[in-house]
Amino acid sequence: MWDPPYTTETVKIKQFKLYLVEEETERVVQCISPIHPDTLEAELHNLKQGVFLVYLEIHIHGTNELLRSDPLRVQPHIAPDPPHITVTVVGLEERRQIEKIMCDLLNKRDKLIGMVLSPTVMGNAPVSFRRKLAADTTSSAAESLRQVEELLVDCFSSVGQYTGHLLSHVSWVCPQSNPDLFVTGYKVLVDGKQYGSTLHSGVKNVRIKLDLDEPTHRISMLAVTSNPHATSLESNSVEVLTEPFQPFAFFCFHSTHIKAAKWPNQGACQFEDSFGAEIRLPGRRIVNQGLCRRRIPPPSCSVMDVFAGEFKTLLPPGGPTGPTAVLFWTRWCLASQKTMASFVRFAKENSTKYEFIAVACESGDKYASRQHLIHSLTTRSWRDDACIWHCTSQLAPSSLIGSAIMRTGQARAPPPSPVMSETDAADITELFGVLGTPTIMIIHPDDYIAWNGRHCAFDYASFDNFMKHAFSEVLSETCPVPGCEMCNQEISIDMEELDAYKKRANAPIVPTLERPPPEQTASGPMINTPYVRAQVPRPGAAIGRPTSAPRRGDSSSREFNYPSALGNRLFMKSGKSKTDDRISVSTRPFSASRSSRPPSGHRSPKRK
Repeated sequence: MWDPPYTTETVKIKQFKLYLVEEETERVVQCISPIHPDTLEAELHNLKQGVFLVYLEIHIHGTNELLRSDPLRVQPHIAPDPPHITVTVVGLEERRQIEKIMCDLLNKRDKLIGMVLSPTVMGNAPVSFRRKLAADTTSSAAESLRQVEELLVDCFSSVGQYTGHLLSHVSWVCPQSNPDLFVTGYKVLVDGKQYGSTLHSGVKNVRIKLDLDEPTHRISMLAVTSNPHATSLESNSVEVLTEPFQPFAFFCFHSTHIKAAKWPNQGACQFEDSFGAEIRLPGRRIVNQGLCRRRIPPPSCSVMDVFAGEFKTLLPPGGPTGPTAVLFWTRWCLASQKTMASFVRFAKENSTKYEFIAVACESGDKYASRQHLIHSLTTRSWRDDACIWHCTSQLAPSSLIGSAIMRTGQARAPPPSPVMSETDAADITELFGVLGTPTIMIIHPDDYIAWNGRHCAFDYASFDNFMKHAFSEVLSETCPVPGCEMCNQEISIDMEELDAYKKRANAPIVPTLERPPPEQTASGPMINTPYVRAQVPRPGAAIGRPTSAPRRGDSSSREFNYPSALGNRLFMKSGKSKTDDRISVSTRPFSASRSSRPPSGHRSPKRK
C-alpha cells in the first residue's frame, strides 16, 4: 500500500509496477504489473523464507523516464500448513441403542395398559370360563407391565448421560511441507470462534463438550508458530448435528408441557415428566386407545387454515372421501417435530391412497403465532398442499355450539359456555379429547373415529410400518408389513434373558469405548467417555409400579452396562428365534442429514 505521488498538472501517471527482489542475489522474485494509476495497493503471494526488497516503479505518459521508490526491506513470516482434522461423536451409538429399546418398551407398555384396563376374551365360551380367562390374561399383562415400567425407569437413567450436550472427539495430523518450520500450538474453532486457549504442539486429540442451542456446530482448527509468529489457514471443517442428543421425547401432556422450558428444567420436552403424569392420571386413563371399539363420529367444527388465514370445516359435511389421518402436534415440541417430519414424508408417499390433516395445537389465532407456524412449515419443507392440509386447533366462534350436533343428525346437550368472541381460546383438542401431542387419529370413510392413539417410532421405517398397520386395521385389510411386530399379540417377557440381564449387574463394568489417556485441553482435563448404564431391581426385591421417573443425578441405585441384545429378545417366546437387528453406527461424525424420498404421487384432499 502506498500514498498517491505528488504530480503537477502537466504530468500524468501511466501505470505502476511493484517488484520483489532478493536482497542477497538481487534477483527479481515477483513483479506485479501493470497496476492502474488509481490503485494504491497490491498483494505478494507465496513468499519463501528470506530477506527481500520491495520497491515501486512509476511510469509517466509521453516519456521513457521511470521513477523508483526507495526499497522497503521485508522478512516475511512463513505460515504453517493447516492441520487435517477428524471428528467422532462420542456416545452416538449408545444413545441410539437405548432409544431403540425405549421405543420397543413404550409401545409394549401401551398395549399392556389396554389389556389390563379393558381385557376382552372373544368367542362363544361360557361366561364363567371367559371371565376366568380374562382374569388370567389381566394378571399376566399386569406382571409384564410392572416389569416394563421398571425397565423404562432404568432407561431414563441411562439416556440422561447422553442428553443435553454433545461430546466430540477431535483428532488431527499436521505435516509441514517446510522442514525448517515448527508448529508450536493449535487452536480449536467452533462455529468460527476459538474454543478455549491454544493447545500445546504435542497434543494430537482432544474432546470438547458442546451445547445444543444450535442445530449444528462446525468444528475446525488452526496451526500456529511462534518464531516467526504466524497462523495457518483454517483446516477442513466438520459439521456435527445436535438433534440426536436432545431430550428423549415421545409424548407431551398439555398439562405438563411448558413452551419456554429448557432442558433439564421441569416441563421441557422430556418423556420422564409425561411418564410420571400419565401414571398419576385418574383411573389410569388409556392414552393410546388404538383401534376404537365404538363407532363415534367426529365433532363437526371449523378450524383456521394456516396459510389462508380463514376458518374451514375440518372434515366435509358428508364425511371424508377416504381414510383420513389427523395428526395433532405442537410447533415447539421435540416429539411433535420428529413425528411431524415422518408424517409429512408418509403423506407424500401415500397421497393417492389416504388423506392427511395436520392440526397445530396451542397456536391460537393471533397473526404473529400463525406467521411463526408458517415460517416453521416452509423452512422445513413440510408444506405440500397437494397431499396434506395444515390448520390450527383454534375453533371458529360458532364451532363450540355447532359441535353438539353430529353429522348423523343426533343432538346432544351442548356444554355450558359463555358467549364467545374471536379471541376466546376454544380449542379442538377439547372436543376430540386430545390429552397431549403428538396424537394420531384415523377417520374411517364411513365417518367415525376408527383409530386413536400414539406410537413411539425409532426411525421413519418404524413409523411407516406403524401407519400401514394402523390403516389396515381400520379398513379390516391384511397387514401389508412383512413380519409386522404390531400384529404379534405376545405379552410375556423372556425371563431367561431378563435373569441374564440382572446377573450382569454383578459383573464388573467393561468399557464399551477405548478410553484414551487424559490430556490437558483448552477448557480443562480431557473428558472421559461415558458408558451406557442402567438401573435394575436387586434380585429378590419386589417389583412395583414407579410413582414417577427418577431425576438425573440420583446415585442411590447401582449402575451397570445395559445389554444391547435386550431390545431384540425382551418380548420373545421361549425357543423362538429372531434376527439380530441391532443398530450399527459408523465412527464417522453424525453430520449427514436424513434424506427424504420424493413423493410418489399427489392428490388434493377435498375440503369445504
